[in-house]
Amino acid sequence: MIEQIILFDNAFLHAIQTVSLQPLDIIIAAITILGNPIFWFMVVAFLYWQGKENESFHLVNLIAISSIAVGAMKNIVARPRPSANDFKVISIDTFDTNSFPSGHAALIAANFMYLKKFLKKRLQIIFAIIVVLVAFSRMYLGMHYLTDVIAGLVLGAIIGWAYYKFAGKIGHNKLHLTKSEDAIAIIAILIAGIFLVGFMQSIPLSATLVGYYLGFFSLKEIGLHKKKLSRQKAITKQAIGFIVLLGITAYALTSPVFSIIWYGLTGFWISCLWPLIFEKTITHD
Repeated sequence: MIEQIILFDNAFLHAIQTVSLQPLDIIIAAITILGNPIFWFMVVAFLYWQGKENESFHLVNLIAISSIAVGAMKNIVARPRPSANDFKVISIDTFDTNSFPSGHAALIAANFMYLKKFLKKRLQIIFAIIVVLVAFSRMYLGMHYLTDVIAGLVLGAIIGWAYYKFAGKIGHNKLHLTKSEDAIAIIAILIAGIFLVGFMQSIPLSATLVGYYLGFFSLKEIGLHKKKLSRQKAITKQAIGFIVLLGITAYALTSPVFSIIWYGLTGFWISCLWPLIFEKTITHD
């Protein structure tokens, strides 16, 4: 049975890659970014700096949960990615060499199942098409087999559906923590971060998540009182915030020394450092 699945996976992947063209390679490579945690952290930052901390917090939780689930399954199954000797491998992931299930497919499916409840019908259809395109892109780029993608989509759909059902219970808007409880939460996040690294097989992602959560609870501890922003100041907040965020991310990608600290700083910049700096300086009367 397993041998038949492997043979089918190989044949299907070969069939998809027969239509490989250089102009199409660029388009597909751009599409696959929509399933990357980096893209969703950009969405997280945009929402957070718009004052929509609830929405931002839930998306980060989906990134964390789907990443942990995918990482755990990849460690258990340990299926190698398609070999460049047998297939056209256009994209390479140096951090993760395991194939089953697809993390990109799982994340985009989880976000779709959670967010579709808040979207109009037309946007749901567009989002569903994006999910299919991201799943296809993982095979086209030679990163995954069909069964990897299907497993990722199913896993992500379950996570997104389950999170939506229980979002009311775990949403941060219902957490009224005391200062001592905030401190305990921060310590718990640091400890959990150590385990996240092992499960997710991605130190950069783990550090970014820990940085975000630390910043989130730290800002609650500070008790920042936000001011209503004019359109111009709102645009300024987003523009400066993203310029610095991209700069920190670029430095983390190119600097092997203490890179984990810089990745953690990206998450902390989103949820605490930039909102605090902005409110205390630019909006200061």
